[in-house]
Amino acid sequence: MLFKRPDNENGHNGDVNSNGKSSSEIHRKNGVNHNHGKSFDQDGKLSSEIHRKNGVNHNHGKSFDQDTIIDSSDDSRWINLRDKFLTMVHLKIPKLYNIDEVPIYLRFNPYVKNNYRDYKLTFWQSILSWFYIHNETVNILSHGIPFIYFLLLMPQHIPWNQIDHPIFAYFHIIGCISPWLGSCVYHTFMNHRSGVKLYQQLLKWDVIGIWVTQSFGASSTIYTSLILYSAWLRYSFILIYTVIAIRVLQLTMSANCVWKRRLGFGFLVGMRVIAFFLRISAIKPGQASPLIHIIMQEIWPVLGAVISAARIPERWFPGYFDIALNSHNLLHIMVVLGAVHMHLATCHNLVWLAKLK
Repeated sequence: MLFKRPDNENGHNGDVNSNGKSSSEIHRKNGVNHNHGKSFDQDGKLSSEIHRKNGVNHNHGKSFDQDTIIDSSDDSRWINLRDKFLTMVHLKIPKLYNIDEVPIYLRFNPYVKNNYRDYKLTFWQSILSWFYIHNETVNILSHGIPFIYFLLLMPQHIPWNQIDHPIFAYFHIIGCISPWLGSCVYHTFMNHRSGVKLYQQLLKWDVIGIWVTQSFGASSTIYTSLILYSAWLRYSFILIYTVIAIRVLQLTMSANCVWKRRLGFGFLVGMRVIAFFLRISAIKPGQASPLIHIIMQEIWPVLGAVISAARIPERWFPGYFDIALNSHNLLHIMVVLGAVHMHLATCHNLVWLAKLK
């Protein structure tokens, strides 16, 4: 029998039975929760949870089995991508690793000690890594931004109405953007879960991008440097340069260390140096085009290649240049500077060719 309990210390009233138990306790045992208007089973679980296990979702009026979340796998993939993006928006940065926690093929610079991405990234996780800081961020952005800028705006900066050799202008555009495209793809997907096999393929594409610059991108420089000589000398030099370029591609694609790749491209640099001296020896007063850009387009990349191969400055301060200003970052910056000079040199060369004719 129920009777009224006196007010307790806190001024609350409650109904109790003759055994001293409140009616609310009795109702909870019987599966009723008056406080929330929800029923519970004997184990204290919400009936809505039981319904969901039985395949019913009262909130949405849809039926689910135990293994199915949503009907469309495509929707599931996009929802997963959205959740990962929202995770980064809320500054929940994915875990980064030290050098001892990543595979050997990613330890190509022993002086970069920390801030490695997970080595089992999916395609979209690799893309989303653009939006948080790790030890490849500067490498991606330093070539990604120039790639977009040159691709969209560089054709507008070429004096098309003042040149007679537009084919060299097209070669120049291809030569500028190719290494940056290859570099961005390489640095973005090098941690993909496909492992070392994909990594080696990405490295080859990166090398091919550099080779395109050294061959097609340098075509206007070679041709202009020899324009004051006879046709047989000019075309013989171009043929020799082409043969060497093909051989260099073979050597660099199979090179197993950074110095061999750098030295392979050194043969092409040497050929362009010879062409430069042939040029200045044949130029007469009033024929000279601005030569400073031709010089600097070679100096910046060569200097960057030496710094990168020597691992300076991180060799002297291991672990202090993991995020920025390590040797590979400096190489990327100097390559961009060299490309700017190459663009200016090409424009001057093509205009000079038209006037010389």
